[in-house]
Amino acid sequence: MLVRNMAVIVALLVLWLSPDAGSIVAMPHPTPAPSEHEVVFAVPIGHGGVRYEGEQAEMLPWGPAALAIAPDGSFWIADTVSNRLLRYSPEGVTLSVLDLSGHAVGIGDLEVSSTAIWALDIAATTPVILRISSEGKIVARYELPEYLQREHGLSGIALIDEGDVAVEREGGASLFRLTESSGTIAFTPLEGYTYNRRLYVARFVGTALDDATRGVVISGDVSTEVAVTHHLGGLRILGVRPDGGFYLVVEEVTVDDAGAIRVDQTVRHYDAGGRLQGMARVPLDQQYTYVAHGLAVGPDGAVYALMTHPDRVEVQRLRFTRTLEPILISGSPYRNRREPGDTIIAQGCVSRDSMMNIANAYVNNSKFLSTTNTDGSCPGEGSHVISGELATTQA
Repeated sequence: MLVRNMAVIVALLVLWLSPDAGSIVAMPHPTPAPSEHEVVFAVPIGHGGVRYEGEQAEMLPWGPAALAIAPDGSFWIADTVSNRLLRYSPEGVTLSVLDLSGHAVGIGDLEVSSTAIWALDIAATTPVILRISSEGKIVARYELPEYLQREHGLSGIALIDEGDVAVEREGGASLFRLTESSGTIAFTPLEGYTYNRRLYVARFVGTALDDATRGVVISGDVSTEVAVTHHLGGLRILGVRPDGGFYLVVEEVTVDDAGAIRVDQTVRHYDAGGRLQGMARVPLDQQYTYVAHGLAVGPDGAVYALMTHPDRVEVQRLRFTRTLEPILISGSPYRNRREPGDTIIAQGCVSRDSMMNIANAYVNNSKFLSTTNTDGSCPGEGSHVISGELATTQA
């Protein structure tokens, strides 16, 4: 996980909540059909839950940016619009709220270990990683150097071995370990993710003019090929199970006859030997807003997704099957391979990085934007302070 940001605080505040804000419980929902993913719990939209912005006619709405699951099984949601980090029990009961109002600009990713909460403020003028204690105090603030900022592909953060944090560029295509020694901060390039002292690397093979359909995953000394029918737009390690198996996020991209860019995002489960165990499709067509980091692996080894709807946000447990029916149109005007006798007419070159960015930008399949459309939003514009503590409310 797979793609895929920081600022700080100045005083200990007492967070005022509406009467229902500290007692959010799982909302009733219909029993899902066998083919659907399991809804674990739902959170309402509004002050007592998660907020949206940009719901005007000519804008795309945006909302929570990330889901993380702590080792104790609690769920954390980055409520980016409200600049809050929300913690829930597996039953959907609010456990705590960390209020970043006036301190962070826009949290773009979130990771939680047994000892700390890590938040990436990707919307700050200089992106920052915040390290927050379990009690809600700012422990450290790490400004990212220029080569790790947005214009250079900054996309997220990830936890790796020894509780360290890695900074991700372009959905994990390149990684940098954050270390601090004697007050000196360093960002060291990594070959891949490390879990339980085993290296995991996902990368593309071939070129756009040769074969843009294949990738490879290396887990320890095991190499596994990954293939799709259309363009392979994204390939990243989501997480590792306690048994050594791992999850891979695969994003397949195509352009239909109308020029609409379509993305099929799936999660593939492999065992420790690199053998495919099952697949699950992320229902992007059901997403109300784009969630940059909406997938997470829980301590139980299951995969969970943050799904947004106009009136609620759901945490779903993905159900895996041995096979998945294709959903992308096979008759795309963009073919993946040259055929003998083809006449090559150069109409523009698309780099691998550009294809990955297309996949990330249009992964919200509920909005079929054409190649001539432009859109965007800049969450949380404003200033922030540089030292202090967070306001924490325990339910």
